Order: sequence, then C-alpha cells, then structure tokens
Amino acid sequence: MKRAEQYHVMIVSSTGDKPVFNIGPGLLKLIIFIFILVIIALAVLAYLVSDAYRVEHELRKRIEAQISEIRALNLEIARKDEEIILLKKHVAPAIGGQKIIIKEITKAPKIYPPVVDLKDISLVDDKIDLKVVNIKVLKVASGYLFAVFHKGNLYASYPPVDMDGSIPSIPDKGIAFTIRNYKQMEIHIPPKMSRWDRVTFYVFDFSGKLRLVKPMPREKFSSR
Repeated sequence: MKRAEQYHVMIVSSTGDKPVFNIGPGLLKLIIFIFILVIIALAVLAYLVSDAYRVEHELRKRIEAQISEIRALNLEIARKDEEIILLKKHVAPAIGGQKIIIKEITKAPKIYPPVVDLKDISLVDDKIDLKVVNIKVLKVASGYLFAVFHKGNLYASYPPVDMDGSIPSIPDKGIAFTIRNYKQMEIHIPPKMSRWDRVTFYVFDFSGKLRLVKPMPREKFSSR
C-alpha cells in the first residue's frame, strides 16, 4: 500500500544550514483553513455593506417621494385657499333679494412639485426676512421668488412686476436664487401696502413653472 505524501514548510537561515522555523502539515492546514475563513468573512462583510448602502438609498428615495407628495398636497391646499380668497373678492353679497354677481376669475395656474420651502419667516420693520430652503436631496435648487401683499381688494408685488390677477406674470422678474442648502433673503414691503393684511409668496423655477404658493396672514408672522 502506497503511503500518502506529507509536506512541510521550512524556513531556513540565509546560509541554508540551519532551520529557523518548521511548519508541519497539521499547522499548514490550519493556516490555510484560517486564510479561507478570513476570505469568506471579508466577502460576507462586503456583501452586508453593499446591501446596507442599497437599503439606505431605497429608504432615502422613499422619504424624498413622500416629502414631495406632502409638499404637493400642501400646495394644493394653498391653491384652494387662494381660489377661495379670489372668489370672496369677486362675490357681491345678495342684498334686498338681488342676485349674487360673480365676476370672471382668472384660472388658477398649475402648481408643479416644489423644489424649495420658505422657513423662519419674520416681520422686521418694513421688510420680511425669510430663509429659502432646498428640499431636493443632493440637488441644487434654483428659481425666482415673489411676494404679493394684499389689503382688501388691493395688492402689490415685490419685486414689482406685471400681474395676471394677483399672480406675477413674468417669472424671471423675481428675486433669483441658486442654492445647495439654504439662502437668507429679504422682502421689502411696497410703501403703498404698509397696512397689508396678508401676503402670498410665489416661487417659479428657471423654466417659468410655478413651484410654490404660500399664503400667510399678517397675524401669523413673528416680529423681531
């Protein structure tokens, strides 16, 4: 019966006449086994890390989609509020049995998903301080900002611009911004609207699409 061969790994000195370290077959198998286990562990770790990044990316996309849906719903509510306000302005109450007369109202513009939100809005003397905040994850946000001040049936915008009803009609006449995170901005109140009772903020993107409508009554403002 032929005897199985066994291998040894021997480390010798530079002169070659004296062994420095001798690795027997048992120890050699153990080292190879540990080496294989390390490779398997590294492969499993790499897979887990990759899977964790994939899950994080999917969660971030879902959160961004949900935020966009919530913003779109808020915008739709704001648009409905604006329509109600416009309707109230053009409705004459019935007096003495007369019919209610409703004047033609400008059709409300389409509102697209927002790219920014307005935060930390405060009234300071004859101006409004606010922060334009980017809500697009890992993307630069840009556009134009308007503020339309109302007093009864009167209104005026800042910056001044031609209006379609009470909505700015030339988007690129607004205050331009391009932000990665946020930008502090000032809105000056038109002199003839010093007794304004509410303001509506409009944000357009660079292509002219309306991205945000945010009405605010004066009593909602914090003063500084």
